[in-house]
Amino acid sequence: AKRLSARQSPPPDRETTLRTPKLYVGSLHRRITDAHLQKLFQKYGDVSRVFRCTYNAKTGKPENYGFVHFTRVEDARLAMKGLDGVELLGRKLIVKPAHDERG
Repeated sequence: AKRLSARQSPPPDRETTLRTPKLYVGSLHRRITDAHLQKLFQKYGDVSRVFRCTYNAKTGKPENYGFVHFTRVEDARLAMKGLDGVELLGRKLIVKPAHDERG
């Protein structure tokens, strides 16, 4: 196990550092649609947009991720806490803050 020195602090918890209402959702089964994501995430608050990446334009291969935008950061935080690691169609979801265009 890795030990922290007195000057180091543990990495920040994603849940407490979430500053965006936009979430990345990874490890999606290919049968999951925008409508499925909308229904799953709206339990946590007002979802303003859902975008499921279906194919990589360069390779033509299916992608397994999407994005869910909430109107409130607090709702996104609840959804991330409630759905990260949850199994959906045999795959464990990865739910984390989405990066904006600036990274």
